[in-house]
Parts: sequence; C-alpha cells; structure tokens
Amino acid sequence: MRINTGFRRWLHFWRVMSAPELTCFEQRSIALINTFGALPADAAGAMREALWFYRCGRETFCEASGERLLDWDEDWLCIWADFRLYAGIDLDRGQLHWWRFMALFESLPRESGIKRRIWLRSLDPAEIGDARLREKYRRMKEAVALGPCGERPGRL
Repeated sequence: MRINTGFRRWLHFWRVMSAPELTCFEQRSIALINTFGALPADAAGAMREALWFYRCGRETFCEASGERLLDWDEDWLCIWADFRLYAGIDLDRGQLHWWRFMALFESLPRESGIKRRIWLRSLDPAEIGDARLREKYRRMKEAVALGPCGERPGRL
C-alpha cells in the first residue's frame, strides 16, 4: 500500500490521533484508512510505518517538557502567515510533501510567530529572578497557552 505524502493528510493524521473523543482503536483505524485508503491486513505494521512517516523517519517526535507546545489547528493562522512571510508559500494553494513541510516548519526563524509561541509555552516563569519580568512573561505565556487536548480557552 502506498502512503499519501501530502502535508494536509498528515495534519489530519495528527488531528485523528489527538482526538480525545475517539478510543485508541478508533483513532488508529481511522488514521490507517485515511493514510492507506483502506484498513491494511497488518494494521500494527502499517501503524508503525505511518508513525515513522509522521515523525519524518525519527525515533521520537515529542515535547520533552510534557506540555503541549503546538496545536496545528489552533496555531494554523500563525503557521500559515509564517510560511507566507518566510518561505513565500501560500499553504492554502501549495501542495507539499509532509517531510518538506516539516523541514520548512522547523527552519522557520526563532523570531517567527509560531516559534515565539512555542518558546513562550515552554518558558518556566519561575526561573526568572525579576518579579516584574516574571509576571510579564507569565501573562504572555498565559495568552498563548494551549488547553488540554480538545479544549480551547478564549484568548488572543
């Protein structure tokens, strides 16, 4: 079976695998059908292959802090704008291979909107000595914070 390599398919893969309303079995079944066009006979092997592809051939692809630092849906407008600004790519019109999309995403400069959000989300204000600066960064972090999967608190 052949994997659909388009970045939109893999954003959908993430969405399905992150859906709290689905059971693990439902997540995997839907993800495999969407990825391969049908449920493969060797579902476990196909899931390993799909996860390997999603992680761009890496062993792991996770947030070390345990905090959610990125939400493809909630951060989409910021990501779209950064791709337009820094790579000259309109993601609404372009077709990109997932790995190319991720290479471009990871190479966005640290001053890009999404990289600033990720940095703020990973920041531990308790490590800032100055009380006023600590409070400023705490408020900034709160403004871009992601709720638990499936929740979207109002902000920005």
